[in-house]
This record gives sequence, C-alpha cells and structure tokens, in this order.
Amino acid sequence: ENLITRFASASDFDVGTQKVQTTGSTVYENGTASNLAANIKVKVKGKLNSSNVLVADLVSFRPTIEIEASVSTTPTSNTLTLLGTPGVAVKTNSLTTFKDNRDSVPGFGFGNIAQGDFLKILAQPSGNEVIATRVERIQAQNDVELRGVVSSKTTTSMTILGISVQTSGATQFESELDSQVDTQSEFFAALTAGQSVAKASGT
Repeated sequence: ENLITRFASASDFDVGTQKVQTTGSTVYENGTASNLAANIKVKVKGKLNSSNVLVADLVSFRPTIEIEASVSTTPTSNTLTLLGTPGVAVKTNSLTTFKDNRDSVPGFGFGNIAQGDFLKILAQPSGNEVIATRVERIQAQNDVELRGVVSSKTTTSMTILGISVQTSGATQFESELDSQVDTQSEFFAALTAGQSVAKASGT
C-alpha cells in the first residue's frame, strides 16, 4: 500500500518502489482503471512474475486526501465546499458512502448536509477534482485537519489542495513514516513538492 510514484499507463506503474502490471482480469475497488494516476494511493494484491513485476489481481484505491472542517457554503450539485471560500471543493458520486455520527439520521446522504455542518471526508484526487469516497458528519471540533499532496513549499509553509498552511516555532512536526518528531527545517527539507503527502491540524 503506497502512492503511485511512476505512472506510464493504467497497466504500467510503480507503487512505492514496486513495479505493477494490470491485466484485463484485474479487479478494481473504490474506483476504476481510469482513476489511476501519479500520487494516487492504492493497495495492490497479486503475484510477482519472473521479472519481479507485481501482476495485480486487485487494485484498491485508498484515500490520499483527508479533510475535517465545516461546510463553508450551501451544498449544491453534489459538491461540498470546505475550509473557507473558495476553499476546497469536494465532489460526491454514486460510490461515495455517507454516515451521520452526530445525529444518527436514518438514510443520511448528501441532501441532509447543510452549511456549517462539520464533516470528516476521505477522498481521492481525480484530475483537477477531489472525489469523496466517504463523508461523515461529526461533532464540531476546535481544529480543522487537512491531508493531501504538497503542491508547493517554502522553508516555513506548504500548500495542500490550494490551501496555504503556515507554521511557526510553536508548530509540532512529526514524520508519518517513522513517527519521529522533526524540527521545522528537517520537516520541510524532507518534503518533495508534487510527491510528498502531509497532514496539518490547526485553526
């Protein structure tokens, strides 16, 4: 389970450092072959061939993007806007699952979501869009959270999904790879724009 680090085609790509090949028999979960692209997180099951290529029996799409925030504007056209205006627009579709952990509304779905509701969203990028795989309504939190691919960075800030994340001397830094506490300079030095995934929590 890792990000797609090299993408030549839907049948030829690398997951982490492992070369993967798909076939007409490959089964896709939470997406289709057309959703495969660089920086998409997937879990692949299959067998290694004589060339040490993993021939995929199953490709399961994993959420690269996580958002915990309030809905900024009235939901419309299967789209939820969070983290201010213009904020991050998240689209839902027939594969999106909905759950209400706040009011336990039966049959909870897109039509039950209102401006101001606090949501936890798991999503995947698809081209220039963000497609939700799971939407949960939860109790409002003091902090918001955002996880995704870092599109740009400086020595003290980074941009995720168009949202600028500023840090300071009081910010705590931790590596997702080894759970080690990093300094600010170590954290930003380890980031590669367009490839690294980071998570930020704050106000």
